[in-house]
Amino acid sequence: MKNFTKISKMIVVVLLSIFAFTQTKAQCDYEIALYDSWGDGWNGGQVSVFVDGTEVLDDITLASGTGPEFHTFPVATGSEITTDYVAGSFSSENMYEIIDSEGNVVWTEGAGSATPGDIGPGMLFATCPSPPCDYEIALYDDFGDGWNGGAVSVYVDGTVVLNNITLASGGGPVYYTFQVTTGAEITTTYSPGGWSYENEYHIIDAMGTIVWIDGGGGSTPTGIGPGLLFANCPSLPGAFEGYVMNGLGLAIGGADVYVELIPAWAAVTNPTGYYIINDVQPATWDVVASRDGYWNDTASVTVISGDTVQRDFILTRPQISINPLIMNQTLHPNQYLIDYFGILNTGDGPLLWNAVIVYPPSDGDPEPIHVPAFTGEVEKVKLQTSDGMAPEKFAKPGKQAEIYQTDNFRGSVAFGYQAIGDEFVNFDIDAVGAYTVVAYATTPNFVAGMAYPVGEEDFVYGVVYGSSNLY
Repeated sequence: MKNFTKISKMIVVVLLSIFAFTQTKAQCDYEIALYDSWGDGWNGGQVSVFVDGTEVLDDITLASGTGPEFHTFPVATGSEITTDYVAGSFSSENMYEIIDSEGNVVWTEGAGSATPGDIGPGMLFATCPSPPCDYEIALYDDFGDGWNGGAVSVYVDGTVVLNNITLASGGGPVYYTFQVTTGAEITTTYSPGGWSYENEYHIIDAMGTIVWIDGGGGSTPTGIGPGLLFANCPSLPGAFEGYVMNGLGLAIGGADVYVELIPAWAAVTNPTGYYIINDVQPATWDVVASRDGYWNDTASVTVISGDTVQRDFILTRPQISINPLIMNQTLHPNQYLIDYFGILNTGDGPLLWNAVIVYPPSDGDPEPIHVPAFTGEVEKVKLQTSDGMAPEKFAKPGKQAEIYQTDNFRGSVAFGYQAIGDEFVNFDIDAVGAYTVVAYATTPNFVAGMAYPVGEEDFVYGVVYGSSNLY
């Protein structure tokens, strides 16, 4: 029964070790270093860096000198790094290197007077060191008199980290701490003393969980062999902080900063513009800063396990000035208008605007006008005898307009005296009495007349014919 208990314990801790092995990928910063062998910069050459297909450095260059000039970009373990190099003049002088988080050059392009090329897909992947954590080993003795000369040593990836530790007296537990990283292999060697079946030890992970038990229950410890136990450090939450400012560098208080789609990860800036968001899962997140009256600013922020990263935001807004604010214009039929107004943006952000033309309320469709039947003969009609519609002061003797009979015309206008002469022209009349000259007409069928004064002396004499609608 004791042996069964021990075996079951070992199965449980091995399963814990296996299933706990999934975690967020380790993150770190890589660098690209730019060089020029002649010492006059890249002469128009540029390179862009992409991580998993997303551009992280856009068209960077070495403006002058030999370099190196360093540019930093974030990666995670397994991230694919690619580049796009665009040659300028004397491109054979250019060179760039990719450097990992521990300062090792992991890729070089352009060495030996060769024009740099691109780092293509599938060629370079990032490796970030996992953040370490502390494991423990706890020593016990069933009888309570220590290990009586027994000892155990602990190895991490084959390197001894605790050498021949023991329980000098008592029943324990006595704890010893050692550092591991995720994926590290943990092994032990046990050296028995007197009454070794009384000895027992536990391996405890960073979260306080027992992940291995050796000995106990009357069994002598045997040691943990290769391939049995691997460390898994918890992915500790991270944080990011910074300031929200306007385009002049002045603080914006009361701004909202939040991770998109996760309402719990949010903060509001204080009067100095400062914010901090804690307990964020390590990963790369889209973070938004917003404030009423300003344009939003969105950025990708890489949160690192157990660390606080800095990310500032700049919010801009337009300041609009319009002159004039309102333009009132009246257009008669067949007229057009070109007018101008000024829009000035004195802010530090882009301005989007539109203008709306407001038309006055419509009077509705034209109403039909009764047109009396034509009676009488076609004859010359004197303008000064305009059926009483023209004011007497506008009449001048001797000016006449002839009326001719015809069909299919809506109306005509007689311009008297010095205006246009004794001619008839096609016309339209709108709801407010305005008129528009369209074309000369001939032989109208006279049915009724209207007079409109024009200026001090002249008047316009309208003749309506051949239609039941005046418009």
